[in-house]
Amino acid sequence: MVGLLIAQRHYYIRWPESRLIDEVVQDIIKKLQLMSPRRWSSCLYVYDKAISATAKIEGISVDMSWSSGLTELYLSPTAFKKMVNLRILKFRNRFLKRKLQFRQGLRFLPDALRYLYWDGYPFESLPLEFSGKNLVELKMQYSNVKQLWEGIQCFENLKAIDLSYSEQLIQVPDLSQAPNIESVTLSYCVCLREVPLYFGGLEKLTSLNLKGCSSLDEVSALPENVINVNLKRCESLKSLPSNIYTLKSLRRLELAGCSKFDYSKKFLEFLDNLKHNLENLN
Repeated sequence: MVGLLIAQRHYYIRWPESRLIDEVVQDIIKKLQLMSPRRWSSCLYVYDKAISATAKIEGISVDMSWSSGLTELYLSPTAFKKMVNLRILKFRNRFLKRKLQFRQGLRFLPDALRYLYWDGYPFESLPLEFSGKNLVELKMQYSNVKQLWEGIQCFENLKAIDLSYSEQLIQVPDLSQAPNIESVTLSYCVCLREVPLYFGGLEKLTSLNLKGCSSLDEVSALPENVINVNLKRCESLKSLPSNIYTLKSLRRLELAGCSKFDYSKKFLEFLDNLKHNLENLN
C-alpha cells in the first residue's frame, strides 16, 4: 500500500489512479466489512470522503526506501491537477527513477506548492504550466533535469534550491528573478560549465555549493554577500572572478582538488584572511 499523507486530516489513504483501482479497493473494503463489521464499518466512508476531498490535500509524502514490497508506482500525467491546495510534495529515495513511473509525462504541478522535494525526478524540466510563484524550497537530488525551466520566471519566494547529483544538468536555472534566494546547491552536477554573471546581483545569496562540478570552468561573478563558497573538486576551474577581492562577507572558500586552479601571490594573501581549505592546491 502506498500511503499519502493528507496533512489537513492526518490520515493515510490509497491514491486511486483509475476507476479500476477505485472498484478494487472498495470491493476489498466491502469484503472486510462482511468479515469484521465492527472493525471496518467506517472504512469505506473514510475512503470515499478522502477521494472527494482531493482539493483539500495540503501535503503528500511518499518514502519508497522502506517499502520493499512496492517495486513500482505508476502515476498519470494529471495526477496532481485537482490538488489545488497542495503545498508540500515529497518523494524520497534516490532510486525513484526506476520506481516512480509517469509513462505519459507530467503535465501539472500545483501553483500552491511551497516545498518540493523529489529525489530522482525523472523529467528534463518542470511542467510548462507550473509557475512556481509560491515555491520556498526546491530539492531535486539525483534528478534527470537538463534545464529546470525555460526563459525567465519570477520566483520571488524561493529561498533554497538543491539539484545535487543531477548529472545531466547543463546550465544553472535562471534565478535572476529570485531576489530572496539564500542557498544554491549544485554539487556533482558534472555537466555544468559556468556560473552566470547575474549571480553577482543576488544580494541575499549566502551559500553557494558547486562541489564536484568537474566541468565547471568559469564563475563569472560571485554574490556580494556570499559567506560560504564550496568549489571542491572543480577540476576544470582555473580562476575566480575579480570581484572576489571585494567580498566583505566571505568566510569560507573551499578549493581542495581544483587541480587546474591558477593562483597568484595576491590570491594566496587573500586566502590568509579566510577560513579556507588549501588541501591538494600544492
